[in-house]
Amino acid sequence: MKSANDPAIAKLALSEGLTIVSKDADFLALRFVLGEHVRMVWVRLGNGSTDQVEQALRQRRTSIETRARVVADRLRSGCSVYQ
Repeated sequence: MKSANDPAIAKLALSEGLTIVSKDADFLALRFVLGEHVRMVWVRLGNGSTDQVEQALRQRRTSIETRARVVADRLRSGCSVYQ
């Protein structure tokens, strides 16, 4: 999907139940596609290689998974994620 545009990637993630992991802030505008919430991890680590990003994500896996469960629970209950 290297040549796919952002909306196409978001729609695929939504339809396949995938989570987008990106350093691209433009994806923030696509959090809602077709009226549904697209799961996303926005990586804000500055300049770094793919290997460095992967290592940082692996080191923070537990906290990312915990936060994802909290957000999912809030969305299911109709609450705002930012309350």
